Amino acid sequence: MIKSRNKSRFEPTPADAFKFETYKNYVCSLGLFIGHHYGGAEQRLERLKSHLYPEGVRHSVQKPSGSISAIEEIKKLLFNAWNTEIVLTLPRSISVDFVKYANHWSPVQSYYSIYLALQAYFRSRGSVPPKNHTTALNMIGSQLLSENLFPPFWSVCCAGGLEIETSKYTNLPAGVSVQSASSLATPTHQGLWDSYGMLLRTTRKRQYENVKEGAKHFKTKGGKRDYPLDTR
Repeated sequence: MIKSRNKSRFEPTPADAFKFETYKNYVCSLGLFIGHHYGGAEQRLERLKSHLYPEGVRHSVQKPSGSISAIEEIKKLLFNAWNTEIVLTLPRSISVDFVKYANHWSPVQSYYSIYLALQAYFRSRGSVPPKNHTTALNMIGSQLLSENLFPPFWSVCCAGGLEIETSKYTNLPAGVSVQSASSLATPTHQGLWDSYGMLLRTTRKRQYENVKEGAKHFKTKGGKRDYPLDTR
């Protein structure tokens, strides 16, 4: 007979509940901002385009030089990216109750939909798409920082120190500053920048702590630990 598992293993701890509430509020805040500034699903594409072009956010995408194969490669990458996005939304058309089971794979589908679209973007600029995920993320991060590729809020980046007093944010809209906020506060579209700033800041801090922890095990050829950490 197979022994039943201890149910307590699947009950959320207070820490789990706090994390869930925090990230739920981040997502809800972003959703409210998008709805307020870019409209509903029917108007959103046109409104996004209207922000891209007049504000000079458009990037230097050009028709790939020379080969039809390059264009076909871009089409294939975009086709796969959009198909993955469609698969991500399909569970809602089956049943609301089914969504909670499908959510297990939702982050993976979201990630690869964006990753494949990024590969198409790199190819459209005449670059060889990075084969390594880390390299691709670093490349698009660098371009986001220097070229202001997207409209708010997608183009905002966090740099500087790890705390709110020392953090710096690039590509914020004119007149906007990031203030301290509670991750458990009720989301509003007006509070987007404080909430989004905290999301970027705390994610960056967590990544730094992971690198710092990994540095404990890093040694040079001489056997000495030497792994400079920089929070600039």
